[in-house]
Amino acid sequence: MHQTVEIGLAHWVYLLGVAVIVLTMIMRANVVVPSIIGTFLVILAITGSPVTALGGIFSASLVAAKELFNIFLVIAFMTALLNALKSLRSDVRMVEPFRVVMKNGHSAYFILAGITYVISLFFWPTPAVPLVSAILLPAAIAAGLPPLAGAMAIAIAGQGMALSSDYVIGVAPGISAKAAGAAVSAAVVADRALILSIITGGIALTLAYLSMRRHIVPASGALLDRWQARATGVDTAVEATGTFDKAEIARGTSHEEPLDTDANIERSLAMVAQRRVKWSKFFAVLTPLAFACVVTLMVLPKISSGMVDLKGGAAAALVGGVAAVLMMLATLAAEGPRKMLDTCPEHITDGFVFAFKAMGSVLPIAGFFFVGAGETAAQILGVDTGRAPSLLFELIQAYQHMIPD
Repeated sequence: MHQTVEIGLAHWVYLLGVAVIVLTMIMRANVVVPSIIGTFLVILAITGSPVTALGGIFSASLVAAKELFNIFLVIAFMTALLNALKSLRSDVRMVEPFRVVMKNGHSAYFILAGITYVISLFFWPTPAVPLVSAILLPAAIAAGLPPLAGAMAIAIAGQGMALSSDYVIGVAPGISAKAAGAAVSAAVVADRALILSIITGGIALTLAYLSMRRHIVPASGALLDRWQARATGVDTAVEATGTFDKAEIARGTSHEEPLDTDANIERSLAMVAQRRVKWSKFFAVLTPLAFACVVTLMVLPKISSGMVDLKGGAAAALVGGVAAVLMMLATLAAEGPRKMLDTCPEHITDGFVFAFKAMGSVLPIAGFFFVGAGETAAQILGVDTGRAPSLLFELIQAYQHMIPD
């Protein structure tokens, strides 16, 4: 027995919109325009009013902005922290020690993947990848790792594993949970996405390694020279990050000076005033320790009873709060108490610019999917919660009996 649900035109239009968006993704095209058109058509099918449907395009993005603004805040504060660490070169110091342990191409592959994954969990892949690529990738190439293998490790671990689970910042789980409705917890989505991303990412990394290991050669400085000579005249920052938009975003959080050799790294670190070197080293240690404590607070309640679980937006709020405090302390160390008052707002402004560049196009996309959830659909349509259709769940409820147990 299953409860009968009446499926109408709006349900089919919504389902068609989802299919078009998926097809557009398969074609590797941007899905913003299909999402806006889909939002208009779905609301038109629900209300029968073109005027309401046109206003619904705006309302859907506005509701999405309200629901997801906490995510924008977290990204803004994390980016502000990264920019504050850049002024002390603490971000370089955090990554630079791993160059030493890259003894051969085999170890370099897994070190690249591991460091990219960890940094991307906290700072997101787009600003993290240029940092790893500038400092660790040249060392990996000199250790004998083919450049293509290094790019595969960085892409799978960063844009693949870290971004798909997004366990620390919580953007992806938050969007998925909001689009699914109030019955779905972002924490549950994050936990399951983490496990799934580790499994699939681990398999992908292993297959990529097996396909490239025969191309790994003994370590030699000539390998790096050959790679740099081949890349002369090419904008490697743009190449490394893909599309123009991503390249522009990445450029805002990367270093201008080259960091491909030990000498260049030492030259970059020497740019820090002598009186601030100790602070540079201090924040290179304090930052990962602080976020390790945050992750511990997030994970312990799941494996040990008696501890308060960080539910809903509490985890994101903790991450954002820690980032804000670290940003202010790092800016104080770099600029002094007077100039800090002016520099901190600049870092926060740059953080919001990055957040809206990275996430701005998500709003109309999320708005379309929010039309399919009863709670957010009511806000978009401007009606009481009980009067708005829950298109997604009604479709599932109507046809779930066709799925074998």
